[in-house]
Amino acid sequence: MISTAALATLLFATAAAVRPAAPPPPWGLIARGPAPGLEGKLALFGQFVGDWEFDVVWYPEEGDPRRGTGEWSFHWALDGTAIQDVWRMPTRAASASAGGPGRPAAPVGFGTGIKYYDAAHDRWWMTWTGLTRQQAIEFIGRQVGSEIVLEAQRVPTPTRWIYSEISRDSFRWRAESSSDGGKTWRLDQEMRVRRRLE
Repeated sequence: MISTAALATLLFATAAAVRPAAPPPPWGLIARGPAPGLEGKLALFGQFVGDWEFDVVWYPEEGDPRRGTGEWSFHWALDGTAIQDVWRMPTRAASASAGGPGRPAAPVGFGTGIKYYDAAHDRWWMTWTGLTRQQAIEFIGRQVGSEIVLEAQRVPTPTRWIYSEISRDSFRWRAESSSDGGKTWRLDQEMRVRRRLE
């Protein structure tokens, strides 16, 4: 006679065997690498593909700076013609610890950007969608010296996001705004970003 424990194990194994596999991502959503022939041009943002962690500081016009930590993931998308990133604060692990069993705490910041290369004008477009602040912003990006500068389009206040101090395993990111049409710039936010090493 089979024991209750053995029967439970058998039933679990059978259920696992017949359970349908998770469907693959929708076609085109995730790619293994850059599209053939575009490797050089796409390397500007392709160099960030992978998983990262960051320390972030906000600098309000009044009051003390606010600080936080989070995670940032970049991957190839749209058959390798674009790069999508997902930005989250705090990390998923921190949200899981802050919430109850099976109910992680909601992120404070959460959004995604899709970047693609505009070959006709030798520039990049990015659309950023910030879920927690319910915002969508378009940017045009180019390499400027050793930095990557993304300039926001159709916004009331000139805004730019800048990647700098770029190395294989770290970079600095900062957001700046201007109240005088771009003559001077104010630092609003910055992140020190480091590659997550498994």
